[in-house]
Amino acid sequence: MNFWIIPLGVIVIAGIIFIATRYFSKQRKKAIQQTAESLSFMFSEKGDKTLMDEFNGFHLFSLGYARRISNVLTGKFNLAPITIMDYKYTTGGGKNSHTWQQTVLVNRMR
Repeated sequence: MNFWIIPLGVIVIAGIIFIATRYFSKQRKKAIQQTAESLSFMFSEKGDKTLMDEFNGFHLFSLGYARRISNVLTGKFNLAPITIMDYKYTTGGGKNSHTWQQTVLVNRMR
């Protein structure tokens, strides 16, 4: 009977971490949506390929692979068009891979 305690404990802990991560991610998305509404910004849960292509000239958007944009807010601040978004990409591979996540603000004036 004691043989199953450690594997079962690992599975339970992994499940708790997975559920907590999803819960806090949904809460964050909800808060971002409310912020977008209060600022009269548009909100999109996922960025599209055209948005990624638009920022292709920035060094940050050329790093790594598995690049993803999410929680995109677009609007104007002091008449300047801006985009605020979460950006995630991965570097390395296998055991040496690392996923980088950050929130980015881009002033879209040209």
